[in-house]
Amino acid sequence: MFSRIQRSIQNQLLRHGRCIYHYPIAQYFRQFEIDCVLDVGANIGQTGEELRRTGFRGHIASFEPQAKAYAELVKHAKNDVEWSTYPYGLGHENSSKQLNISGMGPSSSFLDLSNEAISAVPGLRYVDTEQVQTRRLDEVFDEVCGRYKNIYLKIDTQGYEKFVIEGAKGVLERITGLQLELSLVVQYQGETPAEEMIAWIRTLGFSPYWILPGHRNLETMQLYQMDVVFFRDIQNDHRFVSQN
Repeated sequence: MFSRIQRSIQNQLLRHGRCIYHYPIAQYFRQFEIDCVLDVGANIGQTGEELRRTGFRGHIASFEPQAKAYAELVKHAKNDVEWSTYPYGLGHENSSKQLNISGMGPSSSFLDLSNEAISAVPGLRYVDTEQVQTRRLDEVFDEVCGRYKNIYLKIDTQGYEKFVIEGAKGVLERITGLQLELSLVVQYQGETPAEEMIAWIRTLGFSPYWILPGHRNLETMQLYQMDVVFFRDIQNDHRFVSQN
């Protein structure tokens, strides 16, 4: 009984953007009138399910190239008419690419793991590969979300975030918010460190709004990764809605 009550209270707090351990997504979505979320690197649908728990009723478009994860994603989304799934990844080119499958499935990546990542978590080592398809977002954008006004682009692609944004250059002005997983300690060979990514995203017209601590070295407690939430600079932006 207590756990049900606790979950109910937690969900109500999430809906009003008041859970202090979690960024106030519900408040941000109201402020910027978000009506569509592009969930890039969806895995089995964890982000989509969390969004529904926070009360988001807009459209979700989830992209996941790994076959096994995609099959689970489809199961989670099948009864939600506003949740679409796509069996390919996003990047800077339309191509067939080798996806490295990690022993910890959600950590699979197009990039090689760094020595630091393997040293801290040996279970991250790759155990298989899979040939998958990637597309540029600016080439599928109208098909996927062209009818929506305020779009939130969440990218969790294990070091491949910059490549995804490069493939969205043609439609970035139509993106309202971004959420990126960034590394303070490089986890994948070839990924761009967090400091450089934040500076670059600023030049694209977005400002940081929130930071969510993520993966850390459990022995030293050094923070390795974090999610950074950005929204388009709101000066003179009529889409911004003040909170009463």
